Amino acid sequence: MELTITYDYLREEEVELIRAFNELGISVNTLQSTKPLHIEKLDGVFLVRNLNHRTAITMAGIIENTGGVSINKYLTLSLTWNKAITAALLKKIGLPVPDTYVVFEPIIDGVAGGGRIVKPASGSWGRLTAIVSDGEAKLLIKHAKDHLPVLIQERIGDGSDLRIFVINGSVVASMMRKPPQGDWRSNVARGGLAMPIKVNGELEEYAIKATEAVGAFYAGVDVLVGSDGYYISEINGIPEFKAVSKVSGVRVSFKLAEAISEFIRK
Repeated sequence: MELTITYDYLREEEVELIRAFNELGISVNTLQSTKPLHIEKLDGVFLVRNLNHRTAITMAGIIENTGGVSINKYLTLSLTWNKAITAALLKKIGLPVPDTYVVFEPIIDGVAGGGRIVKPASGSWGRLTAIVSDGEAKLLIKHAKDHLPVLIQERIGDGSDLRIFVINGSVVASMMRKPPQGDWRSNVARGGLAMPIKVNGELEEYAIKATEAVGAFYAGVDVLVGSDGYYISEINGIPEFKAVSKVSGVRVSFKLAEAISEFIRK
């Protein structure tokens, strides 16, 4: 089967993936979403790496419905893009998640409380996320109609979390991220401090079960570190891996390319 990587704009990670596949003797086609896509039969395996998640979800759906195989799948990308649905699914199978309310309208009496986190159900890099009091939450949600539904979650710890990278049922790399001074968000893109960490058996089990729950071939699982244990924050269906590769010393691109190569050859 032929392999195609879909993307909006080539980032360092997609370039590194193409390099890894070439090292394994696999040629890679590319499909850029900035050009119109003709709906016709699409054969082969498609690694969906679009930065815009709506584009990625649509791309995966078209691929699967015209004869191709999408990694990750349409359903996986749809689930992981919506943090509310992900939290519900993880809670259903018994994995720990922060206490969460989903707000569909700006009516939150008795829900927010002091110091809870408000964030959109869909989004990345910590955008439009804030720690607010009850009164502030009402005001914020009232002016956030374009971003409803939103989540109101308990705050876990100081914002430190773990990024655990899972490929085909195995943990291949991990790191701890701590918030920069003056912030509570640990996103590396926002200046979070990253350091290597080896996950224990409990964390490994959580990450693998979470990945399997959303049907992901590969994923980045974010786990919050609380005083009373671990809580799964979200699952990334199109995870970035530049930071975790640098911090852990693991060439994640090559690990992913190897796994997809084995999948193609079956």
